Amino acid sequence: THPGDRRTSHLASRRIPCVTFGRPWDSSGHHPWVDVDGAAGTRAATEHLLALGHRRIGFLGWPAGPGVGDDRLSGWSSAMRAAGLPATVLARSHNDLTEGRAAAAALLDDPEITALVCASDVLALGAMQALARRRQRVPEDVSVTGFDGIKAAFDARLTTVDQPVVDKGRHAARLLLDPAVHAEPRRVVLPTTFVPGVTSGPPRL
Repeated sequence: THPGDRRTSHLASRRIPCVTFGRPWDSSGHHPWVDVDGAAGTRAATEHLLALGHRRIGFLGWPAGPGVGDDRLSGWSSAMRAAGLPATVLARSHNDLTEGRAAAAALLDDPEITALVCASDVLALGAMQALARRRQRVPEDVSVTGFDGIKAAFDARLTTVDQPVVDKGRHAARLLLDPAVHAEPRRVVLPTTFVPGVTSGPPRL
């Protein structure tokens, strides 16, 4: 879902029950939805890096506008501000490995950056490629965290934020099959799970 999404209003006007994975991101409340707490996920990743001693932590996110990307960005920025640090070191990319690698390379031109929080595992893997091209080690030179918990991330033992995929589907199905829910739409926000991997460690001395 995204702000101004017309699909749900189209279905609601025709009284076709629907449940979305993703909140409406606006004031419409005509359908039930299931979502994960993206802000809490990136906040947990950022707080993990702060606890390790990192202070110059960049954020690699998606283009401005889509609600999901902005939600994940807000978790990083709130954790940085709570630590008394500026939340200004960020770059944006579509969820694409090649674009992510290029955006990460631009961030890494800042020699003081010791960690990157990424809005997705795809962007995190792109950032790791950018670091490899610079002959920088993960996490010895720069720590990297992702988000989503895709198979490639676990194969790479990436520090990431895992989404409860099965629970998302289960809750969405239950909402769809419950007639009372469509009379008064319900919202379900599921927690994420922070999964430490081998790509995060203390900052270089």
